[in-house]
Amino acid sequence: MSWHALVAVIFWGASFVAGKFALAELSPLHLVLVRAILAALALDLSLLLGGGWDEVARLTRYDWARLGLLALISVFLHQLVQMAGLRQTTAINSALLVTLGPLFMFALAAILFGERVTRFKVAGFLIAILGSTLVITRGDLQSLRVSGSTLAGDLLVVVSALGWALYSTLSKGLLRKRPPVLVAALVFSLSVPVLAASAQLGGGGLMAALPRVTWRGWGAMLFLAWACSALGYILWYRALQKQEISRVSVLQYLQPLVATLLSILLLNESVAWATAIGGGLIMGGVALVNRKQ
Repeated sequence: MSWHALVAVIFWGASFVAGKFALAELSPLHLVLVRAILAALALDLSLLLGGGWDEVARLTRYDWARLGLLALISVFLHQLVQMAGLRQTTAINSALLVTLGPLFMFALAAILFGERVTRFKVAGFLIAILGSTLVITRGDLQSLRVSGSTLAGDLLVVVSALGWALYSTLSKGLLRKRPPVLVAALVFSLSVPVLAASAQLGGGGLMAALPRVTWRGWGAMLFLAWACSALGYILWYRALQKQEISRVSVLQYLQPLVATLLSILLLNESVAWATAIGGGLIMGGVALVNRKQ
């Protein structure tokens, strides 16, 4: 099991709670933009202090093309599409559909990199998905609603999950010869102008909104930018460098479990029996996928 990916997933699970605090004070698009700016600054500074900027001069045009593609996938096929989908479907539908991302990564890894598809891996993913379903719905499967009013949003969230899978899978090829800090820094730096243009087209108003953000909102944004984006992506990239994509991606099913546990601790949400059973299923599924050959 990759401890790098596990720490990243814990950060991302905590991002659901931090995001609630930040979204109470900023619009989703403004939050994504500020998060990208703060993450890019932290990563660029880390690269500068670590002497990593020398590596930039050795990037080929093919490398720059892939970095640009990763930035566009991250912004348009993942972040903005996900935000649009969230507005048109229920929170439970979106949380469950997002779990398709690791499954898409598993399939793409087999197609693009020839990773082995074993019965244990397939069983592990299916068990982890079942566990995630129990955790997210708290055992109330009737809370899942598929109707004409949510269909468009549901499809957008599926596209977003596919975007994340493409982003992670295509990153692996670049990470074979470039350090994770460099890739993360340049992808975030290239994403900032694209997000800024999108925010401007969406109505602007960021500079007027920032002075109204409280210390709690800034704390949430800094955690999202520095822990979830900057450090989280570096750890995720390091995991993708060293491990099979399937073994790394299945750890993402721990995210809803982390988010639920933190909601119980920090937001005083109630404890459900499904959390314990679902959590056990998720960990069992993760163990199956990561078992030794």
